[in-house]
Amino acid sequence: MTTVNQPYTYKGWTYTPWDDVEEDNIKKWHDFKHKDGGTVTCDFSPYRTMTEEDIRLWIDLGMPDRISSCPLNSDDLKTLWKEEKGIL
Repeated sequence: MTTVNQPYTYKGWTYTPWDDVEEDNIKKWHDFKHKDGGTVTCDFSPYRTMTEEDIRLWIDLGMPDRISSCPLNSDDLKTLWKEEKGIL
């Protein structure tokens, strides 16, 4: 599992994570910039860094929003992928 702390490009989208540093915590924002312009923020856990697999799944799944009251995480993306493929 490779976490991505620098820009990573997949299907024209470049993952550009950045940290929001507060006095008592650090939250990671998961922004994606498209080669043709525009930016989208992935509602992924602010306390985790996305892996290459997370990025590919999120984009391939059509950039889904959260599926519960919490932001997405790696397990959510894997569950969504299995549901889409009829594996569950």
